[in-house]
Formats: sequence, structure tokens, C-alpha cells
Amino acid sequence: MTDLVEQSQFDTVYQLETTDKVLAGPGGIANRQAQQLANRTKWLKDQLDALVSGAPGALDTLNELAAALGDDANFASTVTNALATKASLDHVDKYRQSTTVDFASDAQLDLTADASQEFGIILMTDTGGVLTAQQNVLMSSTQRDFVVYNNTAQTLIFKTSGGTGIDVPSNSFDLLRCDGANITRQLMAPA
Repeated sequence: MTDLVEQSQFDTVYQLETTDKVLAGPGGIANRQAQQLANRTKWLKDQLDALVSGAPGALDTLNELAAALGDDANFASTVTNALATKASLDHVDKYRQSTTVDFASDAQLDLTADASQEFGIILMTDTGGVLTAQQNVLMSSTQRDFVVYNNTAQTLIFKTSGGTGIDVPSNSFDLLRCDGANITRQLMAPA
């Protein structure tokens, strides 16, 4: 007894007729349906193998994909729960408190009196065109985060009176943090 030789092709399946003589062996009518189904199975397996092998090397098997997700059967719930621990909308709403500051002269700007907001958005403008070079913007040393949009033609340096500063280029957004002594950059994105 020998096995049928499979070929990778998608055959139609022959229907045995009552007039067919039963003939076994390779190519025999009695084996035709089995051969065609075996060919279809091999063709489907080859298609699946090609699909899987086309995936990036690190994810070419389901086991590797599962490992990449930490073998977590409840991955969706895990991600949802992790997101739930992030900032609440109340926290984000503090960023809605905003102020626009326009340079009145080509000199350092002192915003130390504006320490009441824990968070805020500061829009820096120069509607009169008075800035001719980069300028310092002096901030209070209150611990807080704030978003800055430098809508001037010059680089602005945000700093505390005794600490280090951060350059915010012209026409860019920045998320800055005052740690109580220094201003640090949290995120920067061009306008």
C-alpha cells in the first residue's frame, strides 16, 4: 500500500458516476476524489504557510505573537485597565486655563506673579514686533506643568529666577515642567 502523492493545486472534486468502473491505484477512479481533496488540502496549507512566512520575523507564529503581547489571554482588559489609571478628565481640564502674553518691549518678561495655576496654557505673542533677539521668560518656582506656544519670531528661554532654562524655538509647542527650581522639557512638537 502506498500513499497518494499530493500536489499544491486547487482541484475540483470529481463525482463518481454509476457507470464508472472501480479502478484503484495511482490515477484510478476510486482514488480520484481522495487525490483531489489531498491536493486542495496541500494547496491551502501552502497558502497559509506563505501568509505566515510573510509576517515580520518576530511575529511569524501565533506563539511569538502571544509572547509579544505578554502571553496575556486578557490583553484587551489589561490595556483598558492600564489606561484607566492615567490622568482623569479633571486633571486634563486644568490645561484649559490659558493666558495670552504679548511682549510689550524687547526685554525679559517676568511671569513670576502668575503662580496660582497648577497647570496652564501660555500663548506667547509679539503683535507689535518688538522682539529683535531671543528673550528670557521668568517663571515662578511653583511646581507645575504648563503648555507653551511660542508664536513669536524669536526663541524664548523659560526659566526660574535661580534655575536652568529651556529654549522654546519660534512657532513651536512645548510641554514644560517646573520642578520647584528648574524648568524642564516634557515634550516638544513643531507648530
